[in-house]
Amino acid sequence: MNTGYRFGWMIVAAAMAILSVACTQQKAAPQLQATPFSVVSTGDSNFKPSQASTFSWSRSMQELTGVPRLHDVPLRDMLKDSIAANMNAKGYRNLEGQGTGDLVVGYSVSLSDAEMTSDAARRSGVIPSLNFSTPDTEKFEKGTIVIEVRQSSTAIVVWRSALQGFSIIDLDDAERRKRLDGMVQRMLSGLPAKN
Repeated sequence: MNTGYRFGWMIVAAAMAILSVACTQQKAAPQLQATPFSVVSTGDSNFKPSQASTFSWSRSMQELTGVPRLHDVPLRDMLKDSIAANMNAKGYRNLEGQGTGDLVVGYSVSLSDAEMTSDAARRSGVIPSLNFSTPDTEKFEKGTIVIEVRQSSTAIVVWRSALQGFSIIDLDDAERRKRLDGMVQRMLSGLPAKN
């Protein structure tokens, strides 16, 4: 047999081996189902980030209402962690219970259709009004998150945001945290950064 002919077959065999490895099917990571949400935010145009460097939690605005289907979910912890991470990223340091910060952050979560609109209006003065009905009531729960940031020295609200969307009932905590982080980031995106 000709050496060139044998060498050609070796190249073809090597190429087929590479292609067979490259064509093995890889299982794709499960994708989160996208659900619509609506965000309305407002802020005080006179607020200067240089006026604040720390934040603490509001004692009067840490509410969760209408969440019986999510009673095993550490929603309060997830929300506080996400808000704190976003505030830290903007240069505001959490006092971690060591007094009142320059900014006081409060939040409210409602998964009750009857309460969510009135709660959003009462808390933020705005209603995000998501114009979608719940896609599947067994899998989704329509809800509202309100985040409010006040300047402690004046009690003036420097940032308010209300989000209305759908919570996926049967979701593991890691995926729920990931979704919540994205929503909170969107809600606080317009809050002026310190740094």
